[in-house]
Amino acid sequence: MVISYRPEIDGLRCVAVILVMLHHLGIPGFDGGFIGVDVFFVISGYLITSIILSEVSRKEFSFGGFYQRRVIRLAPAYFLVLVVTSIVASFVMLPSELLQYTRSAIYSTFFAANFFMWDTVGGYFGTGADTTPLLHLWSLAVEEQFYLFWPVSLLLLQRFFRKKVLMFSVMAIVFLLALGVSEYGALHYRAAAYYLMPARAFELLVGALLVVLPAARMSAVPRLGALALSVSGMGLILYSSVFFSKVIWFPGLNALVPCLGTALVILFAKSDTPIVGSILTNRLVVGIGKISYPAYLWHWPIIAFLNIYLVDITPWLAVGVIFLTMLLSVLTYRLVETPARKFRSYKNGVVIIGGFALP
Repeated sequence: MVISYRPEIDGLRCVAVILVMLHHLGIPGFDGGFIGVDVFFVISGYLITSIILSEVSRKEFSFGGFYQRRVIRLAPAYFLVLVVTSIVASFVMLPSELLQYTRSAIYSTFFAANFFMWDTVGGYFGTGADTTPLLHLWSLAVEEQFYLFWPVSLLLLQRFFRKKVLMFSVMAIVFLLALGVSEYGALHYRAAAYYLMPARAFELLVGALLVVLPAARMSAVPRLGALALSVSGMGLILYSSVFFSKVIWFPGLNALVPCLGTALVILFAKSDTPIVGSILTNRLVVGIGKISYPAYLWHWPIIAFLNIYLVDITPWLAVGVIFLTMLLSVLTYRLVETPARKFRSYKNGVVIIGGFALP
């Protein structure tokens, strides 16, 4: 099994990051734009599971190689944004605020931002969230916590359940259990469920399940059916972004709506699929998707510092924030992320120590 590049996945990343940005900027009609993070989770679960199973099938997988790639993918842009944000914070924050910020930076660097935000900030929509520059890094922490155990889990599944049908069945049971945990948490422990990995694991598992779906059944779907399902999937994502708001319980079953929408788009929106496929593979859309990670990192500190100064984000200022975010993201992608790929040829230990431990 060889993983081929799919431009529509980058297009879907574009949709996700734009929804998050519009939500954070307070653009009317995007109260539920926070579901862009859920789209990212499903994409991540799909891609990482695909890569791991592909390497396992070729007997090329190693834990060192896996975490080396994670460092190369995440660390360069992360540390750049962290340094710049910290410099700005030292000028605009009061001493007590700066102390709190420093703690959040330490937690974030060790992929524990979600615990810090849950304990200190409280709810994602609570008081103080708007002026916490590293608030958005909770989602990065969720992913990396999930990937501490997921490679081991996949190796065990591959060893004891070699047939895809069996692997899919076991993963589906785990998914249902994780969904139950999320629903219970959303109803009874809202802040914890929003931030913590156990309540979010089912979203990454949605993406993982797509990898082990019987391929024959997917290929049997006619072209018109694939078109209808891809449009329905995008419809579920957009419906969630427009009609969801901070008053609904989340994640739980509500988060399943954009997750299923994302799954349908991944499965059925190919580059030659009319409407959704054509939109997602547009050059501009794919281009924004390629810089979606640095865009996600950059946009929120800019907004948070504006909130600290009590600046009213007007429509024109929102356009300015988006422009600045995209400019910084393009520069980060070209000058930091792309050059960092050359470190793939370095030894795993060198990359992990030099790219993460030392910084």
